Amino acid sequence: MLCAVANSISAGKKSNQAGGGCMVLFGLVFAGFGLVFIFLIAGQAMKEAKTYLWEATPCRIESCEIKTQQGREGGAFQLQVNYQYTFKGNSFTSTHYTLQEHWSDDYEKLALKRKGLLRGEVTSCYVDSDNPANAVIKREGVGTGLMMLLPLIFIAVGGAIVWGGVVSLRKKKAEKDGRTQSISSRGGSSKLAGWKFKLIFGGLFALIGAGVTIPLGVIPAMEMAASRSWQETPCKILWSRVQRHESTNDGKTSITYSVDIFYEYKFRGNTYRSNKYGVFGGSSSGRAGKREIARQYPRGSQQVCYVNPDVPEQALIKRGFSPVLLFALIPLLFVVIGISVLRSGLRGSRSSADRVMGAAPTEGRLFANAYQSGLREVRESAAPQHSSRRSDRSFGQEISEGAKVLSPGKKRLYGALGVLVFALFWNGIVSVFLVQVVKGFQSGRGEWFLALFLIPFVLIGLVVILVFLYQLLSLTNPKPVITLQPGIFRPGQTFEMSWKIASNANRIQHLEIALWGVESATYRRGTKTHTSREVFYVHSLFESSMHSDIRSGTVQFELPADVVPTLNTGNNAIEWELRVEGDIPRWPDIQDKYVVEVRG
Repeated sequence: MLCAVANSISAGKKSNQAGGGCMVLFGLVFAGFGLVFIFLIAGQAMKEAKTYLWEATPCRIESCEIKTQQGREGGAFQLQVNYQYTFKGNSFTSTHYTLQEHWSDDYEKLALKRKGLLRGEVTSCYVDSDNPANAVIKREGVGTGLMMLLPLIFIAVGGAIVWGGVVSLRKKKAEKDGRTQSISSRGGSSKLAGWKFKLIFGGLFALIGAGVTIPLGVIPAMEMAASRSWQETPCKILWSRVQRHESTNDGKTSITYSVDIFYEYKFRGNTYRSNKYGVFGGSSSGRAGKREIARQYPRGSQQVCYVNPDVPEQALIKRGFSPVLLFALIPLLFVVIGISVLRSGLRGSRSSADRVMGAAPTEGRLFANAYQSGLREVRESAAPQHSSRRSDRSFGQEISEGAKVLSPGKKRLYGALGVLVFALFWNGIVSVFLVQVVKGFQSGRGEWFLALFLIPFVLIGLVVILVFLYQLLSLTNPKPVITLQPGIFRPGQTFEMSWKIASNANRIQHLEIALWGVESATYRRGTKTHTSREVFYVHSLFESSMHSDIRSGTVQFELPADVVPTLNTGNNAIEWELRVEGDIPRWPDIQDKYVVEVRG
């Protein structure tokens, strides 16, 4: 996606370098945010990591209860455990489940931990050999350390984007120096950087998307589906309230709210408790809607909850689909983009390896050899498979057998509409989260972590908007109308090309019209296919910076007798294009392309 954005911005020859430079700058910013996140997480991870040096020691659970403190902000439940252990001949008692005692909002999670402790599933604790009175049952350093993978991915993606920008800048220079090479005569080394970048970038992008989609979308979706078969059970509301959550960062306090309904129910003769309202938990800004939900379940009222018959500790009040699940589409988009780029990279790696090993398809070699040795071999070997196609991409209109008129038509409009659709989709989803962040800061309760996390996605949205504006501005560019006489080219013949720009021709500082020959070859490996396209012929038909010449004119040119005609054998093709490039200062350049036909 970032490559597509950069390519869209860098449509002109000069702005190609700007596109690569933008990728380098954006990659550095992306990696910078990853470093900030690591700095915030690393402190806590280091504190927890030292428990992994403690010795595992047998212990015996004496008691385990869940303490409830109604009205407490920041978590109303705490797991309280008492256990005994012997270390180096001395007996000790501890009440620490983890290194730092936590109050939790999730009663269900604590209930499942309590169930495991009472069943004897935990028989060991970890003891500090320097201070044997200090022990824990659960070490949390791994969980905190795994959180560092997310910012590390940001750094890796940022580095990959920087690399892609550098490769793009080098590639543009290489194409300028040797753009008339055929793909059959070029080694596979020029493709290595491209497909390697795609593999790294696509893999990391898919990893980010999967890492967020699974907990945010897949697991909740599975629980939503499973809850439909959970057993309806009467329950009694113990309390119903809107819980307030405070977090302080850099001296600023952020406040969010969540629905907290605590209820009790009996299932198969046992009494259980839960405070889970729906599949999705968490908190957000906006108190009014949550207060309305809490009012529907007054304290002491008899309500209905739904209990998992296999795990009675799991229950909820509202089951079924929740619109919040739609937010999983955001990371899912990352998965789709990453897999697409990854597949493209894998195809590129196979075709590059084939070219390095000399395993290019026979037909691909035939076209290049035919171009170099003359038209006779092409006519004998490939002419029977000749396909005289008239491409819709030309946006041209044949006005007679001998002439053809080419004009931009609606081609520029279609490009702008495509970018607009993507911009609306991307920014529409990001704006949902952005509105919540803005509201939080307006009320003096901004969430700095969420704000920092959203910055890369907002930047991408801004870039896409800029691309759309770029495409929109290009719609107002002068429209060169080209007439070819005759409309179908033949090797060895002389042709006439005339052009006319009806309005705003003086805006064009430099105009060039060139004939390009493009060779494409499709390689099939197993069930996968990959198509490579390379320019093998370039001839400038007209080039000038004089306004009088740019406005209108006529030139004649003779097509070499040994050029390869338009060919299409299914796996390989030779196409001819007329490209119009106009430089407009401080404005999108003209980049129009038309497919023309060369008959043998």
